[in-house]
Amino acid sequence: MPSPRPRLELAHCSGLWAFPDWAPTEDLRDPERQQKRVRTMFNLEQLEELEKVFAKQHNLVGKKRAQLAARLKLTENQVRVWFQNRRVKYQKQQKLRAAVTSAEAASLDEPSSSSNASIQSDDAESGVDG
Repeated sequence: MPSPRPRLELAHCSGLWAFPDWAPTEDLRDPERQQKRVRTMFNLEQLEELEKVFAKQHNLVGKKRAQLAARLKLTENQVRVWFQNRRVKYQKQQKLRAAVTSAEAASLDEPSSSSNASIQSDDAESGVDG
């Protein structure tokens, strides 16, 4: 008589439900690893001043950056990063404006299809052959 097949129960399979050995655990994390930086929240007065300075000068370095940071009660690094991000935003705006301007210019150069159709129907009615 053949021996009965062993019955498998998932509860007894230790590796199926437990975390694998390679999974990171709290104990394995590097305690000296820096935590994610907190996002700087600028107040309205700071933003207005930063924008005003940016309108005059897109890059702020050295003493001027230090003076602005002190005046706004920010670190020089916060001011530096704000200017970096603002320059990127400005460049994106410029590209978008250029694309819109070229699209508008292209639409003015080419008459629309509806105006072509009305011109053709007017010609047909008057008997003019184009």
